[in-house]
Amino acid sequence: MNDTEYLQWVELGLRRTLTPAESERFEQWLAAHPEHREHWILDERLSTSLRSLPDRELSPRFTQRLLGRIEHEESIVRSGDAPVQPSLAWAWLRRWARPAALVVVLAAGGVTAVRSTQNRELADQARNAVWFAQLASLPAGSSVPAGSASGLTWLQDYDAISRLPSLNESGARADTELLALLK
Repeated sequence: MNDTEYLQWVELGLRRTLTPAESERFEQWLAAHPEHREHWILDERLSTSLRSLPDRELSPRFTQRLLGRIEHEESIVRSGDAPVQPSLAWAWLRRWARPAALVVVLAAGGVTAVRSTQNRELADQARNAVWFAQLASLPAGSSVPAGSASGLTWLQDYDAISRLPSLNESGARADTELLALLK
């Protein structure tokens, strides 16, 4: 396919109607390149339709306004006040600033949550250490005050549990009084 030659013919056909000699040469070219014939028919119909449209009159001040705008743009460029194109770094910053800020906020939230959990666990360990230190300083045989151990209330019944009969090697003994009541 020779698109360059075809585009030259199309451009010539858009600018004006082809002369009979040009039309004959173009028809010979289309015969040698049939893949372009359908495109040419569509292009020719479009050109004919566009030529049939009425010309619109330009605004009386069109040329004056156009030349004034061009002069204004040129004066801006000459004075050095032309808008500066943002650098590649600035474009990168604008594109990635929000996602980067979101990542920083999420990371800070995660670190804060982990630190809070660690601090809470350390506080619980400190309370338990203080409670066990107080427990160790109690005289033998004294009872643990109820509610004095936050989270360790199971030790308040230690005295009652320690007075229960111990288990022998074969396992737990049957509670004969309880069995008698159940019969």
